[in-house]
Amino acid sequence: MNPVIRQRVLSLGALFQAGLLADQIATQGVRDSRAMEPLLRSILLLDAESAEEIYQDRHRLEPGLRLLRDALTGKQRQENVRQVGHALALIQLARVAGKDRAVLSNLRHRLEALVAQRDHFPDLTSREFCHRAAGVYTQTLSTLKYRIRVNGDPRHLQNDDNAAAIRALFLAGVRAAFLWQQDGGRRWQLMFSRRKILEEIDYLLV
Repeated sequence: MNPVIRQRVLSLGALFQAGLLADQIATQGVRDSRAMEPLLRSILLLDAESAEEIYQDRHRLEPGLRLLRDALTGKQRQENVRQVGHALALIQLARVAGKDRAVLSNLRHRLEALVAQRDHFPDLTSREFCHRAAGVYTQTLSTLKYRIRVNGDPRHLQNDDNAAAIRALFLAGVRAAFLWQQDGGRRWQLMFSRRKILEEIDYLLV
């Protein structure tokens, strides 16, 4: 398998998993801590050199990889459409952010501060860490004109802890989108390199 494609697919898996988990929180109020943990951990690994280094256990990305596969093969249910929509919106948000040096500098500064406090958060899926990560998202990416619209059950969306978890996941999703773009990932590949992506997904899901 092509190592570059593997890096891209791992990043896409994380990106789609962020969209999936955010939708589950928004619509059901359900948080999958096991699936959230590798995504939230990724925002602290600022100097990692590859997606494989960041997402070490590929099996933890299984939900996102399966969603990506369903999207590429057209096997989408209604909820998948929302989840894929979030993933594509995160790609666009990363593109917009990448053109704003002030936002990128502020994002790096705030993430470095969060990394420095890592020892205070033994559980990265905890309420405390999600609120801190959400604060980084709010103070940086949320200041851009491009916004991600989240639909769901108002009872869940109005819960502060749920809102924080969604923002933390979006921060992790943008991290994955940056990784994907740095490895040469482009949206047109989702259409014209579909076969290669699907082959890599099948390998990673074994």
